Amino acid sequence: MLVIALLSWVSLPVLAIAGVSINVTETTFSPNGDGFRDTSEIHWNQSEAGNVIVRVLQNGNEVSRLGTWNNLAAGSHAFIWAGTTRYDGGSILADGRYTVQVLVTNAGGTGNAATDLLVASSLIGPGLIENWSITSDKIAPGAIKGYHLFQDGQHQLQLPCLFVLSLVLILVYTTHQLFFLLLQCARQAHDRPKALIFQTYAVSLD
Repeated sequence: MLVIALLSWVSLPVLAIAGVSINVTETTFSPNGDGFRDTSEIHWNQSEAGNVIVRVLQNGNEVSRLGTWNNLAAGSHAFIWAGTTRYDGGSILADGRYTVQVLVTNAGGTGNAATDLLVASSLIGPGLIENWSITSDKIAPGAIKGYHLFQDGQHQLQLPCLFVLSLVLILVYTTHQLFFLLLQCARQAHDRPKALIFQTYAVSLD
């Protein structure tokens, strides 16, 4: 009975599954070495210590394991990713949409978090804009469709079209206002001599 009583006072620690959150500085980046959005910084926070795996998925399948850390302490962690097969180097992944997932495993189980991003190494290159227009030969498959990036290889530049349409509407409105102002000035200039003649004639009658 004494043993049972003593055991009832013993509380074994319950290990919780780690809560995990993740975010990236660039959801779309082009690791082509041109100095523009070449990297994306991956941040994650884990509420519990554990063994950590950061991996890259595409269509639900693992295509690369960026890094593994054993018994990583709870808290915030980060690294700068250049689109390579590992966080510290390797070959650059092919252009496409990927999911970066963080797994934290301890005795309580596995917690995870994930976020999507797009690797587009040749999205923006030298000579993209020439004479105030976007040249389609400088846009790689997976470039622009509306406000989003796409992957079907068609050069459908809807965003520039919307921009040009807005400029045209502004130009039409400005031209209309300017024409109306010039018309008003012309009418005033035309009516002014008549008013002077009428005033002179009225004075001579008096």
